[in-house]
Amino acid sequence: MGLFDEFARQVAKAAQAVAENTNPALAAGILEMLQQRGGLDALVRRFQEQGLGDIIASWVATGPNRPITPDDLAKVLDPEQLRELSRRAGIAMSRLPEALVGLVPAIVDHLTPEGEMPDPYRLLRMMATLFRGDRTPP
Repeated sequence: MGLFDEFARQVAKAAQAVAENTNPALAAGILEMLQQRGGLDALVRRFQEQGLGDIIASWVATGPNRPITPDDLAKVLDPEQLRELSRRAGIAMSRLPEALVGLVPAIVDHLTPEGEMPDPYRLLRMMATLFRGDRTPP
């Protein structure tokens, strides 16, 4: 099992407290998608391009997370990536955005515990902390 797979599994466990019925394969797929598509910065840009910047900003911030509709989330995420997530997680494509509306905010929230976008070095430290099982941000 690779470093990324372990990280994805740990984030899925952390996100599970926020998003009930988390599918670990789905969480791993989201993290892989983030990695392949430019990370959190790129995801924030996609939200802003769709006029949803205020929603993702609430997920990054330390306050409450604003909800997102399945339709709005589907606008932000690439259709090809959604198909791949659907296949990997064993979730019907029609139900995938609904499954992601709790998980994506939880993952973004977990990766930005102090309300800021982590730089690559901080993200690596966060990963190391997760591997030790410590839930306190570094």
